[in-house]
Amino acid sequence: MLCGAVVHSAATPEPCCRYLQVTNPDPTDRIILQGRALVRTIEALGTIEPAGPFERALARLLMAAYKRRLRGIVKLAPT
Repeated sequence: MLCGAVVHSAATPEPCCRYLQVTNPDPTDRIILQGRALVRTIEALGTIEPAGPFERALARLLMAAYKRRLRGIVKLAPT
């Protein structure tokens, strides 16, 4: 499974979470990493053209959830 630039085996559970735990970034770095990942995901969802109504609804739902999570992360960021 591919997680950013780090490649993990398929047998490893939740490689992205494991990667963050292993590298143990400080809270500010973790917020920045998660925020950047969410921005990339939101941009990708906006770029993909859904093939049908189910995919369109799913893309809207995911985009709304990720935007809400991003707003929450921004509130946690130190000033």
